[in-house]
Amino acid sequence: WNKTAITQRCIESLLNTDYLNYKVLVIDNGSTEISEINLESCFPSIHFIHNAENKGYTGGNNQGIEYALNDGAKYIWLLNNDALVDKNTLSELVYACEQDSGIGLAHSIIFDNPIEKNLLYCGSFIDMKNGIFRTAKEINTILDWQKNYPENIALWGTALLINVDCY
Repeated sequence: WNKTAITQRCIESLLNTDYLNYKVLVIDNGSTEISEINLESCFPSIHFIHNAENKGYTGGNNQGIEYALNDGAKYIWLLNNDALVDKNTLSELVYACEQDSGIGLAHSIIFDNPIEKNLLYCGSFIDMKNGIFRTAKEINTILDWQKNYPENIALWGTALLINVDCY
C-alpha cells in the first residue's frame, strides 16, 4: 500500500530465490501513491490484484490466500512488502515443512538490517491463561520454547509460510 519502491525491492529479492516452484501475487490494497515505477511493467510474470479500497492487512492477506487456494497452491507464503528475502529462505521453509508433516506454519528469522544481521524477531510466546506475551530475541530462546511449550508459540504474518493442509 503506497510503497512502490519498497515493494519493488521486495519482489527483486524474492525473484532471486533458489526455490523454483512458486508464483508471486502482489495485492495492491487501494494505493493512492503516484509513482514513477510501474511494477506490472517491471515484472510482467507476476500477477497483480488492485483493490479500489484498502481492505486492511487481514483483508488483503485473505484475498491472497483465497487466490492461492483456487490456484492449487500447496503452500502459501504471506510476505510483507518491506521484507527482503535471502536466496534460500523459501527453500528452507518448504524443506522444513516437507520433513515434518505436523508443521502447519513456518516462519523465518527476521533481521532489522540484512547486512548487520541484527535479530529483530524469531517467534513469540503467548500464554493467554496467565496473560504472558514474550518475543524471542535470540535463537536459543525460541528453540527452548518450541521444545518445552510448542502450544504457546506464535508467529508473525511478516513472512509466514502456511501449509494448506493446516489451513
